[in-house]
Parts: sequence; structure tokens; C-alpha cells
Amino acid sequence: AQWLNCRLYEKAPVLLKNKHDIVPLNTYYRDCIAAVALGDVPGNNFHRQLQAYGHVDTYVLPKDVKDSVADDLLKKLKDYDRVIVSIHNTSINAQIYFGLSPQVIRFTELMGEMKGDILVVFGNPYVLGRLEGIAGYDAVVEAFEDTWWPQVHTAQKLFGAGAFQGELPVSVEPGFSLGSGMPSKDEQRLRFALPDAAGLDA
Repeated sequence: AQWLNCRLYEKAPVLLKNKHDIVPLNTYYRDCIAAVALGDVPGNNFHRQLQAYGHVDTYVLPKDVKDSVADDLLKKLKDYDRVIVSIHNTSINAQIYFGLSPQVIRFTELMGEMKGDILVVFGNPYVLGRLEGIAGYDAVVEAFEDTWWPQVHTAQKLFGAGAFQGELPVSVEPGFSLGSGMPSKDEQRLRFALPDAAGLDA
């Protein structure tokens, strides 16, 4: 079952935008990279997977973060070469704004205006339509589910351990139509996989 889940989610993440070919990230030039998880906890799986490929400073903000705390982090992030913003713990319910808080929307917008590097959404694709400032990001990834395998595969592909191949299954206004998605370069870096995928006994 684990192997099947791994295979099912491997091709799912969608790279919707990749300005200047920012993805895959290049760690050989020692870029200073930060990752900010909105709505998740310290030590989350996505951040751990990112840190397997390079030095990544990680930060987390709760959904109800105070503006003053968010603004202090925004100032700190100006010193980084690359910033990955990920959105977690959303909802499929449109009536509650897909679980997005005003604070998360605000931070995403300000980050896009200030230093929009990479935005990753672990949730319903329609979340993209409720976010402000997406146009300011160089790269946008729709990863669908906020679970183990989507986080593993997305982190790996951001660093070139595998290529993005997914396509958006719905249209999301503004700007993303059905079938949207672009491939990224596979840098042939080592990736995490189950023994079955290599023909070994688990």
C-alpha cells in the first residue's frame, strides 16, 4: 500500500509557474534559502525533506499569527536569496474560504510583493484563487494534499531530485486553466524511495 501511494503521488504535484527557471533550486552556489510554513508546526515533514537537500532555515507561522510577528519575519526574510512559502492545513469547504485565514492571505500577499520566490499549496487547487499576490511569485506549485508523500515528492522536485510532470485537473481563476503545468529539469539527484521501487525486498 505504501508503494502504491508513493507511485500515485509521485507525478501529482504541478509546477504552474517557473519564471527564470528558479526550479530546480541550485544549492551549489550556496544560496541562502529559507522555508516558511503557514499553518503547520515546527519540524514538519516538508521542512525536513527540504533540509535533506541543502541548508534551509525554517520558520513556521500559525494561521492566527499577529501582524507584528509576521512583519518581523518578513524583514528577516529580506536577507535570504531564496524563500519557499508553503500553505498547510486548508479545507475543501469554500464557505469557510478553504480554511485560509486573513493572516495567511495577508502574509502571502506581502511576501509576493516583497520577495516572491516559491509558493507551494498543499491543499485544494481552488485555494490558489483565494490568494492575493500570486503574480509576484517566480514559481507556484500545486501539491494537492497535505500528507507525507506529496510533501516528500514536492520537496525533492524543488531540488531537482525528479521532475515536475503534473497537470492541473481544474481551471482556477485568475490565470490557471485546466491542464496547466510545466515540466522542470531532473537534475538526477538522489531521492527518497521505498525498497520496492528499486526492486528490493521491503
